Amino acid sequence: MRIAIVEDEMIIADHIQTLLEAEGYDVIEPCVTYGQAIEMLETENPDFVLLDVQLAGKKDGIDVARKIDSDYFVPYIFITSFSNKATLDRVKTVSPKAYLVKPFKKEDLYTALELAFHNFNHNKPEQETPSENIKTSFFVKSNGLYNKIKFSDVLFIKSDHVYVEIHTTDGKKIVHRGTLTDIEKSFPESFLFQVHRSYLINKDSVDAINSSHVQIASHEIPIGKKYREVLLAQFNLK
Repeated sequence: MRIAIVEDEMIIADHIQTLLEAEGYDVIEPCVTYGQAIEMLETENPDFVLLDVQLAGKKDGIDVARKIDSDYFVPYIFITSFSNKATLDRVKTVSPKAYLVKPFKKEDLYTALELAFHNFNHNKPEQETPSENIKTSFFVKSNGLYNKIKFSDVLFIKSDHVYVEIHTTDGKKIVHRGTLTDIEKSFPESFLFQVHRSYLINKDSVDAINSSHVQIASHEIPIGKKYREVLLAQFNLK
């Protein structure tokens, strides 16, 4: 993920950046004011924002949050030294996915990021209009990182016990703990088609097909008996 930090205490911002980069995240240069934050949102297209409540200048992090809620489709969490009722009441007027009180441990930061991004992707209100980034790609966790994958780059997905293997056009195999049912929910409706109890395919990636298997690039995907008739009908084959 590309993570933005909006924090006016540069020592803290640099420390958070170091922690995140050590875990493999791509971190955008920290912002210290409302204006810098809005410019960053316009130009850098972050996947996630860590947002301090107090910022340099008249407008603070809650003003940035309101702008994110109205104009951008980006999850964010607050990081702040303030946990008093007045601050919490203002925070409740916007939609943060989590709230971290300084000082916090690095484990708290990683946990908040993981849970917030998971909840954001699984609980999006249907009436919201996603950005182009969300419409054309999804994130999947593998080896401790969230990997962004374009829908169009997926060839097929294979189930392997408690894991799934996502095979892409560039020859990568991304292993994710989960089920075919879970991963299918991340895709647009009818984008994937099940051809076997252990396989989902991108129909647009099919190179050849017969009664026993589907050819996708150099892979032969078996066709399960109960899926064969429906699959052949999808391609107008008898």
